[in-house]
Amino acid sequence: MDGKLSVDAEWFARARCDLAEMQLRTGKIKESQASAAVFVVDPIWSKSRYANLGRYYHGYASVLLKDQVSGQRTLSLLAPFSDADFGSHARYLLARTHHLADERAEATTHYDGAIADYAKNKAAAIELLKQPQKFNNDPEVRGRLEALVKNPPPDHVARATFYLGVLHYEAGKFSDAKLRFAEFVKQFPQAMLRTEAELRLGYCQVQLKEYADALKTLTPLVEKEARLNDQVLFWIGKAQVGLAPDASVNPQAHTQALAAALNTFRQAADRAAKLGDQDPDANSRRGEILLELADQMQRIWQNKEAAVVYNQLLAEKSLPERDEEIMQRVANALQLAGDHDASDKACLAFTLRFGQSTLMPAVQFTFAENSFFRMNALEKNPDPTIRAKEMPKLFEETVKRHQAVIAKYPEFAKINVARYSLGLAYYRIGDLKNAPGARG
Repeated sequence: MDGKLSVDAEWFARARCDLAEMQLRTGKIKESQASAAVFVVDPIWSKSRYANLGRYYHGYASVLLKDQVSGQRTLSLLAPFSDADFGSHARYLLARTHHLADERAEATTHYDGAIADYAKNKAAAIELLKQPQKFNNDPEVRGRLEALVKNPPPDHVARATFYLGVLHYEAGKFSDAKLRFAEFVKQFPQAMLRTEAELRLGYCQVQLKEYADALKTLTPLVEKEARLNDQVLFWIGKAQVGLAPDASVNPQAHTQALAAALNTFRQAADRAAKLGDQDPDANSRRGEILLELADQMQRIWQNKEAAVVYNQLLAEKSLPERDEEIMQRVANALQLAGDHDASDKACLAFTLRFGQSTLMPAVQFTFAENSFFRMNALEKNPDPTIRAKEMPKLFEETVKRHQAVIAKYPEFAKINVARYSLGLAYYRIGDLKNAPGARG
């Protein structure tokens, strides 16, 4: 069997392919993979004219079994995916294996290729139907060509379009992602992923600062699909924040707009909480929503309330991978709320847990400024006896903390503020000799 296979052998090969197909259709995925395996592991059957069809079924079954390594290995054998019947779908499946393996460049290439292959096959079918002599007016061939031309694009083409948008979005290519999601919504109005594509289109519009368009896209989705409600509301809240007037131009309108956004974030968090038992990702999404809520609270000086939310996130362990930045924000929010003792405790807790963090300069600066603000408050105390008793200790602590920041973090973005605060501390106790040098 060095050359072509015999007629009987080809019939056997075809039967193997048909068996694998039927097993796929009836949900017997492992059996299908086993039936088609001969086209992958046996060099004899690789000579069959049905070898690529068998490999397609083997790769398809492997992907369904989440055996991405086998699927990728088998489907790669089908390059350049020239078969009009299954080439485009095989390429889509190969793209999925790369995508799930986080091989984004390869996934993008093959998603694009699957869409292009389908378009090329459709264009070729249109031309062939104009020249029926080329396929001898074979009714079966004609039916296949007419179906390709007349039927809507298959599901894998829709999904390739959607996942391309996802890849572009995750790469920060928001304009490209927006085009893909808009294309999906237009071309595949009945697709299962339609609402999710609209939601992601809204994501892109927010990222591109097209806030009014984002609200038009997202608002109709609020009650459209329960499992996406929290995400829809979250991004509506982001769009509302983006549309808020400039605080320096119209502070009242700015505060009102952000207050409305805060209510939207609260609704989003409530929706995510209700999905917790059904959706394993809902808890982390709720965490991201609450983090955004707290951040926006600080923009309208609700610092005490923001600190409560940050601490809630830490207590609930909603975003454990972000504890470092959340703890730093707690310290800052408490300081801005005027609770310098609680801010100190937060700074010390951060130092114990994240002593080598890149956020340490910011935390130590907050720790130093807490002492400086206590000096400011003490100066306003009407009792001179208390001022005289407490000021030396407080001054000493303020100097120590600021000098530690200046010595250890000379490149810190707010280092000049630290020098200025230290200079003022010297000035307020009448040490004019040290005051100018401290200010740098």
